[in-house]
Formats: sequence, structure tokens, C-alpha cells
Amino acid sequence: MSGVGRPVNLSRAGCAIRSTTPVQKGQDIRVLIFLSANQTPIEVTEAPVRWSANEHFGVEFITLTSRDANRLQTLLTNIGA
Repeated sequence: MSGVGRPVNLSRAGCAIRSTTPVQKGQDIRVLIFLSANQTPIEVTEAPVRWSANEHFGVEFITLTSRDANRLQTLLTNIGA
């Protein structure tokens, strides 16, 4: 199963995602964060769903490469998060 969503309240530890794709609390998902059309997305290979309500759900970032962790930190710094 795949779906599309928009990250909300992005942090190093995780984020909320606004999406119409149904998910269940406890479900493990893979998250791809697309920065631009010309860049490889930041990939979180293990992101368990911690809560789900209406068209939002929260995930915790468990597993990502050190390269993607650094890219995420750069993104957060650039957006002032």
C-alpha cells in the first residue's frame, strides 16, 4: 500500500502527516520526504504510526541512514524548526 501526505510539525524525531490514506496506530510505514523534484528524497525506512485521527497521523522516525539524518537536520535548520 502507498499513499501521499504532507508533513506537519516536522522534527528530527518524527512528524505529523496530513493524508487521506488510512493508517492504524502501531503500523510500521516507510516515509519519503521529497525536498524537490531534482533531489533524492529523505527516506525513513522504519516509522511506526503513534497516533491517528481524522486526516492526520503521527509517526516516529526510527530508522534512517546517517546521510538522510544529516539531510533532515539541514532541512530543519533551513526552515527554522
